[in-house]
Amino acid sequence: MTRIKKDIDEVFKLIGEDWDILKNSNILISGGTGFFGRAIIPSMIHANNLKNLNLKIYLISRDENPHNHFETIKDHYGILRFIKSDIRNFSSKDLNINYIIHAATNSDSEFIKNNPKLTLETIVIGTRKLLEFSLTQKKLKSFLFISSGAVNSANKIHNTPISETDIYSVDTNDQLFSYSSGKKTAEKYLMEYHQKHNIPIKIFRGFTFIGPQINLNQKLALTYLLSCFLKNEDIIVLNPECKRSYMYTTDLVNWIIKGMLYAKSGTIYNLGSDEEISIKDLAKKILKYNDKIKLIENESISNDYYVPDLKSIKKEFGLEITVSLDESINRLVNYFRE
Repeated sequence: MTRIKKDIDEVFKLIGEDWDILKNSNILISGGTGFFGRAIIPSMIHANNLKNLNLKIYLISRDENPHNHFETIKDHYGILRFIKSDIRNFSSKDLNINYIIHAATNSDSEFIKNNPKLTLETIVIGTRKLLEFSLTQKKLKSFLFISSGAVNSANKIHNTPISETDIYSVDTNDQLFSYSSGKKTAEKYLMEYHQKHNIPIKIFRGFTFIGPQINLNQKLALTYLLSCFLKNEDIIVLNPECKRSYMYTTDLVNWIIKGMLYAKSGTIYNLGSDEEISIKDLAKKILKYNDKIKLIENESISNDYYVPDLKSIKKEFGLEITVSLDESINRLVNYFRE
C-alpha cells in the first residue's frame, strides 16, 4: 500500500463515525486541486466507497484535467463532479449545497510576488462570489473558509505562539501583502455575511503543512530542503533561527472535517501544529536521511516566528496532533524515495 493510500485509510479511522453525519450531503470545494483539496477529496471518496454515504462533491477548478489529481483512489460511485470555472467568475443556479470548503488561492510566494493583483482578486472576488452563491443555498449547513496565519503579522512582533486574537497591522511594504491583506479582507466580508444573513461561516487560519501532496516547485523552506535532499545538494540555510511548525495531512483533513461539522458559526480557529522547530533544526532532521550532503548556515537576517497557538481549537473539539514532526518527515522522505 502506498503512503497516500495509508494516509487516506488513517483519516478514515480518525474521523470514524463522524463520516455518517455527511450522509446524503452535497459538498462544494474551491481550490480542490491544491494541497488542501488533494488531501481532503480522496479521503471523502474513500469514506463514500466504504460507507456508501451518497455524497456528491463539486470541485471548482480552472484546471483542464483536474481528475489527474485524484487517481490514487478509485471513485466507485462517481461522486466527484468538476465545475470548470475561475473562482472570480463562479456562479450557479443548479446546485443544492450543504457544505462549502473555500480554499481557492495560490499560496506560492513567487507567484504572489509576481502576481499581486491576481492574488488579491482571486481571494477577495472569489470569496464574494461564493458568499453571493451561499445566499441562494437554503440547506447550507457550513461555509468553511481556509484563511491564513499571515493575516495578523504577529510573527514579526514577538516570538511566542500566535493566537486567533493576536492581530497587528499588515506591512504594506511586504512583497506578500496582496495575500495577507486579501485573506484579511475576505475574513471581514465573511463575518459581515454571517452577521447580516446568518450564513454559517467558520474560518480556519492555516499555518504550515507537510505531506505527500506538497508541491516541490513552491518556494518554501520545507520544499527547498526536500529538493536539496532529493538532488544530493548541500543545504544552505539563509535564516536558520526562523521558527516554523508543520502539520501532517492526516491531521489536517481530520481537523478540517471536524471543524466543518462542529465549529459554531462566526468562529475563527488556528489550523496547524504547535510543535515548533527552527529551520536549522529542520534541515538537520532531513540530513539524517542523506549523509552525502551537508548543512551550511548563514547568519539570520530574519528571526520570524510562525507557529500557531492551538489552545482554542484543542479545547473546543478535543483534537490533538497524532503525527509528530519526526514521523511526518520519515513518511515524506520514504514517499519521495519510492
